[in-house]
Amino acid sequence: MTSALPAPNFLQLFNSVPGSYLVLDHELKLVAITDELSNAAQVDREDSLGQFIFEVLPDDPNDPTGFEVWRSSLLKVLETRKPDVMPIVKYAIQRKDGGFTEKFWRPSNTPVLGRSGEVEYIIHRTEEVTELQKKEQESLEAKNKSQESEERMKFALNAAGMGDWELNLITGKAFRSLKHDQCFGYKELQPEWTLEHALRHIHPEDVERVRAAHAVTAAGKDELNFECRVIWADESLHWISARARVERNTNGHPVRMAGLVWDVTERKLAEEAVKKSSEALQRSEETFRTMMVTIPQLVWTCLPDGQCDYLSPQWAAFTGISAGEQLGLDWLDRVIFPEDRERTLVHWIGAVEGKHDYDIEYRIRRHDGAYRWFKTRGTPVRSADTGKISYWFGTCTDIDDEKKAIRDLEEQRALREKFVDSLTHDLRTPMTAGKMTAQLILRRPGDPATVSKLADRIVVNMDRADAMIRDLLDVSRIRAGEPLPLSIKECRIDQIIESTVNDLANLHGPRIRTNNEVGHVAGFWDESAVQRIVENLTGNAIKYGHEAAPVTIRLNASPEWVEFAVHNEGEVILEADQKVLFNPYRRTTTALGGGLKGWGIGLTLVKGMTEAQGGTVRVESTAALGTTFIVRLPRDSRLHV
Repeated sequence: MTSALPAPNFLQLFNSVPGSYLVLDHELKLVAITDELSNAAQVDREDSLGQFIFEVLPDDPNDPTGFEVWRSSLLKVLETRKPDVMPIVKYAIQRKDGGFTEKFWRPSNTPVLGRSGEVEYIIHRTEEVTELQKKEQESLEAKNKSQESEERMKFALNAAGMGDWELNLITGKAFRSLKHDQCFGYKELQPEWTLEHALRHIHPEDVERVRAAHAVTAAGKDELNFECRVIWADESLHWISARARVERNTNGHPVRMAGLVWDVTERKLAEEAVKKSSEALQRSEETFRTMMVTIPQLVWTCLPDGQCDYLSPQWAAFTGISAGEQLGLDWLDRVIFPEDRERTLVHWIGAVEGKHDYDIEYRIRRHDGAYRWFKTRGTPVRSADTGKISYWFGTCTDIDDEKKAIRDLEEQRALREKFVDSLTHDLRTPMTAGKMTAQLILRRPGDPATVSKLADRIVVNMDRADAMIRDLLDVSRIRAGEPLPLSIKECRIDQIIESTVNDLANLHGPRIRTNNEVGHVAGFWDESAVQRIVENLTGNAIKYGHEAAPVTIRLNASPEWVEFAVHNEGEVILEADQKVLFNPYRRTTTALGGGLKGWGIGLTLVKGMTEAQGGTVRVESTAALGTTFIVRLPRDSRLHV
């Protein structure tokens, strides 16, 4: 595909490797440092080689914490002859004016053993995460700012995106999103989950470390942050990263933990591949090429003029197009998202002309037609003799999940803010009406008939407020995984539906029709919960259906179950809306576009009250048949509570 390259100068290759690396000898003197780290740390390579590392990178006298952490890690590697992965550490970089610039790093130290088994070199790998650290701090500040409103909403979910989970530290029960369970190898949400369930999936060598991390939070630490290996049912090994925050009661005891979990297998594989590449610096070009095809990123090389001459097998597998069809600049039109092409080309030309580094984010089309975001970085490899660019070496790293997580987090925060605004307004309305009515009573104490009528009005408004508060509390219980207070007894569901429909007909007229195909249907349910389910679904059908079209409630039953369906004709519920329709605060595109009022919790209540009685609820919506919500309950809910 390309002409053979000359035998590589591996020190030059090491200097040009994308990423921040340096090599120390057993006396902690600097042996080598990559261009990227040299630039980031403002280190003059020629003046620094052979010097003690802490003379090259002196510590900030006002904050020596980073120095102590790094020194301890290096000494640990020398003593144990084993790699040491450090936590994110703050290590300021000294400027030319003598001052220090605060920066955060995610470093690790890996020993290179000699024939005698002693440490000859230490490979230090680091990644600057200053911007990530700032974003995490901003996220923490935003969370603290919304603490007051979230407490009023009974521990509303504050983590979103990726694998969202909450653990009740009192009961041991956990609430998770589907993405959480997918990180452990499940395609569907599992019916039950606790810390012990999670530990059974964790690699045996990591179990005690994860237990210890949880124990530290119970002992007083408010944050949980760890990475570990998990084993799926098919015996495949994966890496996950978990972050969480502990909430405590007024006595300081931990009561709840909420956080995120996501799959970092590709990153771990990439780190392992980079580690292997550092050990292969003395090998042949063939070994170097082998390393390139083992890392999970999409790898590429280009000629000095910017024409692509090599694409790794990962690139071809991801795009579904052979590498030969994408060489030159053909990759730009074949797989880059149309709206990203112009700025990508401009940025690439600028890098080739030496105006700036090649560091950009754009979307690449996968073999199935879906586009995913990638972070692409390229480094020019220069000739040791002339200093001219011999070729470009670069990687593309998938960051689509991270971008989606940020979007989901922002969307979830916006939904909560809208919900609080709507809740405040709707609760104020009956309270204000009740207050004004009470004032009228005080003005007419001698008119019993008027006082009685006004008192009835106050009761109606207080009932409205009470119903709102009841719905809010039930949603909070559902989100927290707590059981709903049910009162299950024998009743007839056909009578419940008929009574509810009659009440709604007084408000909305004869639009509602019932179709009872089975007559009397008795069983054991919570009568109030069934009534609220019917009210919510029927009310929605009236609100969002065509005004001239009827709303139909069909009842069917068997000896084991009973099923009722609420149908209306109106705008189709989009498939994307159907996936999140039962989530709290979610409203359909039609509802939002039409300016119709609502809290976005009615269907959450329907799902919660149905499942609390051992039932299921689903939605079917097409342009031809309209929209139908179908609720199925067991004949005897006592067996499922």
